[in-house]
Amino acid sequence: MPDDLYVTLDELAGVIGDAAAARLVAACGGERLYVPRRFRATSRVVQAIGADAADQLSRHICTGRGGLWLELPRGADGAVIQLRRRVARICDRPDLSIRLAAREAGVTMRAVRMRRAKTRAKRNGSQGTLL
Repeated sequence: MPDDLYVTLDELAGVIGDAAAARLVAACGGERLYVPRRFRATSRVVQAIGADAADQLSRHICTGRGGLWLELPRGADGAVIQLRRRVARICDRPDLSIRLAAREAGVTMRAVRMRRAKTRAKRNGSQGTLL
């Protein structure tokens, strides 16, 4: 399978967004996946990430001649941890508003507010929550 492409989680996140990349890796991580020029509505990829993100992936991967085989990164905890760290770095940037941080990280504004509150609590030395 030397003609297969391998994409990293960061590349996937850059193309389809963090949340969609996490869902795709959770559904198909570590597998060899054919990326056609256009996914069918019933494909696992569309079911996992939605038609818009699947179209973005196709446009990024496919050539003028057709689709290609793609090796997806494994959906192990390590990949999820990397994704969470990337989101945390974006959310903790003081130069970004909540709205911009949410947009760049691919999460909701609520998630950014919660992340920032957790960071403030750690900085202030609070014991956090029991659960």
